[in-house]
Amino acid sequence: MYIMNLEGSDLTNLTNRGDASNPAWSPDGTLIAFVGYGDAGNNEIYVINADGSDQIRLTSNEIYAPDQFPAWSPDGTQIAFTSYRDGNWEVYLMNADGSDPINLTNHDAADGQHGVSWSPDGTQIVFTSDRDTEKNRVGPSDFSNLYIFDLESDEIVRLTFGPRDSDVNPDWSPGGDRIVFVSDRGFGRWWEIYTVNTDGSNLIQLTNESSNELVYTYRSPAWSPDGTQIAYAACAEQLMVNCEIYIMEADGSSLIQLTNDEDVDLYPDWEPSP
Repeated sequence: MYIMNLEGSDLTNLTNRGDASNPAWSPDGTLIAFVGYGDAGNNEIYVINADGSDQIRLTSNEIYAPDQFPAWSPDGTQIAFTSYRDGNWEVYLMNADGSDPINLTNHDAADGQHGVSWSPDGTQIVFTSDRDTEKNRVGPSDFSNLYIFDLESDEIVRLTFGPRDSDVNPDWSPGGDRIVFVSDRGFGRWWEIYTVNTDGSNLIQLTNESSNELVYTYRSPAWSPDGTQIAYAACAEQLMVNCEIYIMEADGSSLIQLTNDEDVDLYPDWEPSP
């Protein structure tokens, strides 16, 4: 896991381990949660100081039960994440120190398998699920759509409706009115970045791989703290090689490439505003 300036300079290795992924900066900017292998070979949730010191493991599973996609609550007291610890993908909440994990979704569908994100007011969580979609897709995962879980009422509302698409990697805008995500709708196997209102209206496609000379697939979009830009990863389509980090304006314009190397760079996250 690395940090860099917005110009792509001053690249610094924080973890010095080759298995770190899914970084999530705490709201106060002092900690970063991330995913790495534990003793049993599972993906586990860790936290580390923003300067790379004091790495602490928050979850520990003795059986095959990967935990992934940590997402901080806006007040920094809890972390939402997804887990396979019950033999099925579910969305969980735990305290920021790893204590008192709670299964939020408790459904036989694959809930949260492809990401979760917290609303800026702390009352809702958006997550992926295949609970209303077909299960006969040929490929690494079933179809999935986005759903919103209301933490006060326990009500779950479906946000996107793609019966033969996969909507993944959601991230809630700082203003609370939009959600950015990745989907293969419209292109069959190409993954593009979209935004949608939190009531499911005004779906907008931001990227368009057909306009590129080299076909790319897009991953893990993340809003800037002021909501004016989106960072994301773009990968050469075959085998996800040569993935680089980019930023663009919230309307999809003014593309800027930040990394340029032969390795796979994924899962950008922004340092919170002071």
